[in-house]
Amino acid sequence: MRCVGAELIMITNEQFEESAVPHSWFLVADNLHEQAVNVRQREGLSKLTHYSDGEEQWQIDVSSRASFLLAGFAMENALKGLLVYSNPQWIENGKLNARLKSHSLEQLAVELIGTGLVDLSHILDSLKALEDGLESWARYPCGLNKGDTRPERPMTDALWSEYCNAMSELGGIYKQLLANYWKGSHAFHGKYTIEGDWLGNTE
Repeated sequence: MRCVGAELIMITNEQFEESAVPHSWFLVADNLHEQAVNVRQREGLSKLTHYSDGEEQWQIDVSSRASFLLAGFAMENALKGLLVYSNPQWIENGKLNARLKSHSLEQLAVELIGTGLVDLSHILDSLKALEDGLESWARYPCGLNKGDTRPERPMTDALWSEYCNAMSELGGIYKQLLANYWKGSHAFHGKYTIEGDWLGNTE
């Protein structure tokens, strides 16, 4: 459904499919990744320090939370786009398949590994770390209850490096796959040429 002025217009299955094709997920992933890189470049410019009774309890870089969120959401979009590529029926009939509604990076990666497009088994722990932030402390100051509430974690150099390497690998896969003709379950069909800078790649 789209809002034009004060009028609500129901889009068709074909229009929804065009909004949810692999290239659309790729564009969002690329945009979020670019913003994550921009935020990461501000690391070290400002620190948040918590004191209690005059004693320092903890300190964290203020860019860390935003880095987690942007990187996590970029990865989620990148994974989902490739899953749609392998499963065009997951965006048919005007809705997303239930398996695309998951926000678990680990679960999405396992699904993607099953397609044979890419092996991400070596970074599942890193994806789980990003997922932990997306589901709790990176988005809100607390969880739904005390059991869901966890302390904020820093975006470490090791985690950032693994994330960037994975995005670069996924970017290469997108370039290769989208250059080939892809057809959805409805009317959409097409292919794309990716050039310039994208997901950590430069050409």
